[in-house]
Amino acid sequence: TPPPSPSQLVPTSPPSAPWNLQFFHNNYFGLTWYDARGVCEALGGTLAVINSQEQSDLLRELSEGYSTWIGLTDQEEEGRWLWHSTGGEPTFTDWLPGEPYHSNSGAGHCGMSQTRDSVWGWNNAPCDNRYPFACSSLSAGTPPPSPSPPVPPSPPSPPSPPSPPALP
Repeated sequence: TPPPSPSQLVPTSPPSAPWNLQFFHNNYFGLTWYDARGVCEALGGTLAVINSQEQSDLLRELSEGYSTWIGLTDQEEEGRWLWHSTGGEPTFTDWLPGEPYHSNSGAGHCGMSQTRDSVWGWNNAPCDNRYPFACSSLSAGTPPPSPSPPVPPSPPSPPSPPSPPALP
């Protein structure tokens, strides 16, 4: 079955400031990690990049604790988790205890968040599983810069010295 077009999906939340994180579901039938990634990219973003506990908590709130795809993957190298959108290693992680689990079958190359035993955190799962997903802007995780302090006005210029009298 082809993935739904972005116009067929209804976000369950408005974009959240300052990370522009949005949670999507398809009538609570999820998408594969690959299809979810494609939808986020078609919307001009990426699967969610989570760079702080505050962002992870926000995702938990927006998703109401449902299992949710995020943009982590170790498809390139087993055990080396990278953000798909940037290729960078996470600077923050929120793995559930004992995760990410590495099975001998090599399954579980895609990152997701979930509630397990009343604890919220990250897990890995086969990329073909179907879950709701979260998209964020490509600059997710970077809050807008704080406003710069006002620049004090320049002191008044000293008066110019009088011009010398003209010579005859």
